[in-house]
This record gives sequence, C-alpha cells and structure tokens, in this order.
Amino acid sequence: MPSNHIIEDYIKMEKELDLYSKSFRGFYYWQYIREETYTSIISKINNDGVSFNKTHFNSLELFKNIARIIFSKKYSIKNYKGSKSVLIFCHPRRILENGKYVSQYTDPIANIFDDSLTCEHPNEGCHYVPCETKNIFYTDRLFYIRSIISKLWRLKLTDSEIGDIRDTLYIISKRIKNFSNVVINPDSILSKVFHLYKYYVITKKYFKNMLPIVKAKVIIEVVYYRFENMVVNELLHEMKVPIIELQHGLTGRYHVAYNWAIYDCEYKILPDYILCFSDFWKNQMRLPLKTVKVLSTGFPYYEESIRKYPTCEKRNAIIFISSGTIGEKLSRLAVSLQNLLIKAKVNYSIVYKLHPGEYSTWQESYPWLLESGVMVVDNADVSIYKLFSKSIAQVGVYSTALFEGLGYNLKTFILNIGHLEHVQVLIDSRYAILVNSAEDIMFGMDSDSIDYDTNLFWKENAKESTINAIRNIVNLGFDCNA
Repeated sequence: MPSNHIIEDYIKMEKELDLYSKSFRGFYYWQYIREETYTSIISKINNDGVSFNKTHFNSLELFKNIARIIFSKKYSIKNYKGSKSVLIFCHPRRILENGKYVSQYTDPIANIFDDSLTCEHPNEGCHYVPCETKNIFYTDRLFYIRSIISKLWRLKLTDSEIGDIRDTLYIISKRIKNFSNVVINPDSILSKVFHLYKYYVITKKYFKNMLPIVKAKVIIEVVYYRFENMVVNELLHEMKVPIIELQHGLTGRYHVAYNWAIYDCEYKILPDYILCFSDFWKNQMRLPLKTVKVLSTGFPYYEESIRKYPTCEKRNAIIFISSGTIGEKLSRLAVSLQNLLIKAKVNYSIVYKLHPGEYSTWQESYPWLLESGVMVVDNADVSIYKLFSKSIAQVGVYSTALFEGLGYNLKTFILNIGHLEHVQVLIDSRYAILVNSAEDIMFGMDSDSIDYDTNLFWKENAKESTINAIRNIVNLGFDCNA
C-alpha cells in the first residue's frame, strides 16, 4: 500500500484505541513514541537507509568533554539566573558565516531580544564553536547524567503495568500489520518505552529545576518532537508558560508530527503556537486548534539569504541534496549523471550536498563518490544558498531544501524512490520533474522553465512578522485565531 494512505489509517487507529491517553506512572508513552514508530513504518515501506550517526569518543575526548561541562560556565544554568523575556531551544546544527557558526532558525530572534537565553543540546556530543549566539547555555550535563543513571537504574514495574502496556502494543502491532503490511515487534517497542521512561523521569527532573531559574515569559523551540523538547513542553503546560515552535522543515499532510487525531483528550507534548513559513504549510497541518494555534510568519533566514546570495550570472552546477535515508540511491544517481556529462562533453559540474548526519560517514557509505569527479560538500562551512546561487538545477527526493532552491528558479528533479507525498505539489504544479535515471535528467535539462511564485511557500517580510508575533504572545497573550 502506498505510504500516503498509511497516515490516515495510523491516525484513525490512534483515535479508536485512545492512544494519546495511554500512560503509566504519569508517562504518556504513546505521545512520545508515535512519531518514531510511524517513521520506522514509512522507512520499511520505502526501503530507506540509515538516517543518523552514532557518536564515538576516545578516552581523551571523553575526559575533555567531562572537564568542560564541570568547569565552563556555559554548562551551568546558575550563571544565567534571572528573568528572561525569551528562552530559546535552538537546533544544535549550525552553519558557518563570517567565521562564526549560526543557528539559522533562532539567531535572528535571539539578536532582537537582548535578554534572551539560548539553550543548545549537543549535536553528536559536540557544539559548533565559535558560535554567533550571544547568550548560550549548553545542556550537556543532562545527557551525561541521564546516560549514567539510566544504565544503573533497574526499573521495577508491576506485572499489571507491564501487562497493560504489552497488551496495547500487541493490538497496535496487529493494526499496523493490517493496514500497512509492515511487521513491527511489540516487545522491541516495549523495551523502548521502558528505556524512555527512565529518560523521561531524569529529563523532567532536570528541567523542573532549570526552568524556574530562568523565569522566561515565553519559550521558543525548533523540532518540538525532539524528546527533550517534548518533556519541556509538558512541564511548561503545567507552569502556564507559552510555547512557540518555529517551522524548520516539511510539515505537510504526511508528516505525522503535524497530523494528529482530533478528539477529546489531553495533548501533553504539543506547543501552544507554531509559526510557519506560509499559509501553504499552515493549511497542510491537522492539529487540535484548541490546543495549538498556527500563524504564517515566513522564514527570516531564508529571506535574508536570498538577498545575501543573489543568483550568479554564470551558473553551471547541478546540486544534489542528500540525506541518510535516500543517500545511497541519490549518490549513485549523481555518479551516473557525472559519467553521462563527461561522455557527452557537457559543461555542467555536479555538487553533492550531504546532510549533516552524513558528514562523518559518507566515505564509508558512498565510496563510489570518492573518485567520481563529483564535488562533495561534507561540512557546514558552505551555505547551501551560496551553492544554489551558482546552480542551474537541483536534484533530490523530499528535502525542504528543494523548496528553498526554487527561490533561485532552479530546474528541479525529484528522484522516484518513495516519499513522493511530501513533494507531490511540486510535481503537480510542474515546478519539478519526476525522474528515474540520469538520462531523464539530461533530457529534462532541455525542457522549458516554469515561473515560480515564491510567495506560495514563503511569506514575505518574514523577520518583522515573526518578531511581531512573538512580542504579541509575550505581551498580549496573542490569539492566532482572532
């Protein structure tokens, strides 16, 4: 069954089984695992690759990291005691600009609110330095403490508690098998639930101590469905502090984190507000509007970057936009196209832009790129907008960057290997061409370009709109539905 039908059955299952209310010892476990479970089903349907890296430290690196979190003031929240207008949980991945690493989603906001504090979780155990963010606090102590305690903690649950959870997961696994033909192991999910429960207790205690020290009037976050952010959201609902999520990627009809069953239940982990790129994205979401209010405010960094990196006069690059889930097939396509171009003596260069999760492992995962002549971008030092400005075409599968590349009027090709539901609008509008081979791309390069209305996906005056929305929420308790 095509994956674009799965989400309807998945949400229907959640409502009929009342999964959002499933909990033990105050832990609403299904709300915490629903996105990961759905994503694993879709990955099996599309036969995806691995989408993340594991962090490995040698003994010296581990010692240095522990020393840093003990002695550096950036790792102690007590050094930031006092009321803040805005507390920001940024995306830990950054990009290099003018010698400093920038958090593209939240730095434009942090720079406006002088008394803001940005919290950054470690990215693969590290942080990008030097960073642009002025007031920044690192949460590494939580991750080290949690890792140690969870390993030592022998969780003891009653037979009744274990039985109730196991019975629910077995019913879920049968329903999923019926509507998707995907087999999931309920015992594996049960182990995951118990593991997350320990993380939940430790993480909640950490933030329960930390948040009152900062006394923020509003919290801004990126990726609300990150585990730490979900725990924070649950706490903030109890504290009556408003939560704003900034859109960071695709939020369409088939992204389960932005599509929930609507019924009379308690939504523990959702933000209060979502500020999205445009009405197009807003209208794709299915959220409980009594719980979450959605505003279209634009993407400030995108708008600034389009101005900063205008289109070059001479463009001859074709940029491939990768990610771990589809990287093997896409990278092979890039090499095939490179060989075709050489054979045809066509003066296009191939640029392969890796996802940050692929930086450290691409040479092992995609060895065919090494001697191919394809230019591989494997760091955050080059802005993707700068690459767009020098490109004439882009190739990808379902990345948000494809929508951003359209701002440069790039000829756009979608590789037909699944996940089409996320980019079907581009194909239907003829903004993109669906391809199966390098030959299809060569043929498509001669096709006519399509005029693109940037306002469809990106609201104008993004920075002003975003800042005004935040100020209204802080000062007036702003109602997005008013």
